[in-house]
Amino acid sequence: MIWFTRIRDYQEADFEGVFRVYVTAFADEPWNEYSECKSCGQNYGIQEVEKLKEAKVCKKCGTPLGLKYGIDRETYCRSVIQIIFENLGQFWTEEKVKKDLKNALNSKDPVTIIAENSELVGLLWGYRKPKGEFGFLGELIDENSFYMDDVAVSADRRREKIGTRLCQEFERKVWKVGGNKIFLRTKKDYEASTRLYEKLGYSRTGIFDPEYPDREYFVKSLED
Repeated sequence: MIWFTRIRDYQEADFEGVFRVYVTAFADEPWNEYSECKSCGQNYGIQEVEKLKEAKVCKKCGTPLGLKYGIDRETYCRSVIQIIFENLGQFWTEEKVKKDLKNALNSKDPVTIIAENSELVGLLWGYRKPKGEFGFLGELIDENSFYMDDVAVSADRRREKIGTRLCQEFERKVWKVGGNKIFLRTKKDYEASTRLYEKLGYSRTGIFDPEYPDREYFVKSLED
């Protein structure tokens, strides 16, 4: 239940829980980061993988996926896929998640927090970013702006305001270390996240990421 969820700073011993949340949170629409083709890196969502037993080839490169039946017991996803493809690998591996987390922790003024009750159910990390790395945002940010990088909540624990509480705690910590703005990006047509950020006071910029053109930037001033 919501009132039993505690928000606290990330600790090294939390990694197993962080990895589990990462895998479940991004496995479905709109991210579809459950599996990837070993030949070209094309990503597939958990629902897409179930449908691949009909297509049997990668939708991007056409490589045969090597359909096999079995149980993937290594996945942390809430529903176990009963089919296995030899040429599909897990999208989020421990190595990838550790790399993302290490990048956050090694950035300037990192803020890494988790949500837990009986287990870890959510995470958020962000950090101060040099304005020059986001020149396309112009005067919307400055040297005291923080980038909210990753926010994730376990797929079976959504609609409990865990994401809201993580964002609010992030804002509190950013303000405490002298940050005056927070910016982030999310998929423009992902209602769950855009609704959350707008409700928390983040404004759409109308500016999209040069590398991921379907992801729009949002900004919030903490001085208002």
